[in-house]
Amino acid sequence: MVTNITLQISSEALANIKETQSNILEVLKNVGGTLKPLHPHSRDPELQRFFIVGVPVPSDAEKIIGRLRQVPGVEAAYVKPLGEPP
Repeated sequence: MVTNITLQISSEALANIKETQSNILEVLKNVGGTLKPLHPHSRDPELQRFFIVGVPVPSDAEKIIGRLRQVPGVEAAYVKPLGEPP
């Protein structure tokens, strides 16, 4: 089961997206993680700042979050808590 990490980057990092993505992918390359935009078809710059990182080994999530938070331009990285039933 893949664990998803929500990742938010700064506006400055979005302006330099190729370098930002390269730095993020460097963190993910040894763990087999994936990086996808949360809102892939959005033209809204605020929504373009959010990504989903797929982590194939759930127990690695906290370690990867720590590394992602050290990447320049990353403002937030977290596992979204599960929702509660109504």
